[in-house]
Amino acid sequence: MVASTESRKFAAEHAQKLLGRLAFEINRVTKSRDAESVHGLRVSLRKFSQTLQLFRDFFPGEKMQKIDRRVRKVMRSAQQLRNLDTALRLLPKAHRSGSSTLRAKLQVRRKECERLLVVLLKRWTERKSSAKWRAALQAAVARPAGDLAKITIRQLARKATPRLAGKFLKRGKEAIRANASLSDLHDFRIAAIRFRYALELLGPVSNLPLNSWLPDIKRVQTMVGEISDYQAARELVSSYPAADQFDGWLKQRQRKAANAFRQFWEETFAGRVANTRQPRRQPKKPPGRITAASRASSRKRVAVA
Repeated sequence: MVASTESRKFAAEHAQKLLGRLAFEINRVTKSRDAESVHGLRVSLRKFSQTLQLFRDFFPGEKMQKIDRRVRKVMRSAQQLRNLDTALRLLPKAHRSGSSTLRAKLQVRRKECERLLVVLLKRWTERKSSAKWRAALQAAVARPAGDLAKITIRQLARKATPRLAGKFLKRGKEAIRANASLSDLHDFRIAAIRFRYALELLGPVSNLPLNSWLPDIKRVQTMVGEISDYQAARELVSSYPAADQFDGWLKQRQRKAANAFRQFWEETFAGRVANTRQPRRQPKKPPGRITAASRASSRKRVAVA
């Protein structure tokens, strides 16, 4: 079994690796600023944030909370840009007469969001945040941490992944209800992201049956992402005069995607259960004392047989 000290090392090395990837993606966006680069930045931000959350007992302190807040701020800015890219990708498929005019307006809006994101990223670079965050990670992991940090990485995986699976199933049941809100769908999407990330990272060391869920989680995450994309596009175009031409088409596609998600969930996850408890070892009973009475009883049973 992996040693406890190695579990702290595992968390620190993984966070440092993701921070390096984040620095690379930030530099990439400041140069290219296209949809692919923005997507890479969002993935990098999300994985780094999820690492801080998953190993929160390894990374305590106000400094780490401040880092997480800054990551979330950049993520919100990148999400706005992602939503515009989604709308610009979907609108031509609607084949409506006002598509080119609306696209031109959204392109102008994208330029402004792009400028705001690049300002945030350049500020991150000018402050040498990568080096400062790396030092903060090293300092945090060197300090005494909570009880969770005392267990091995395998024990952590066997404790964390069933808990995340339980939340994933709970949020999923809420998201497929007929009266489910957009908030329910968002909460489920977050639960799916966290569960998937934990399995991808900890699955190889946990050897749990939950690892086999990963392909289905990826598929359901893609389906929910598609629903969210249509909703984001609807909200973006709603403030423009040509909104009526596109909202009906987007709403129809969104409803179709939602029905496909509900059907897949019922067929795939409805009957699954996350085992959140590890089986307890039964203590071995000490051998009883051999007395004259027990010998006589034993001889009597043998004679009867």
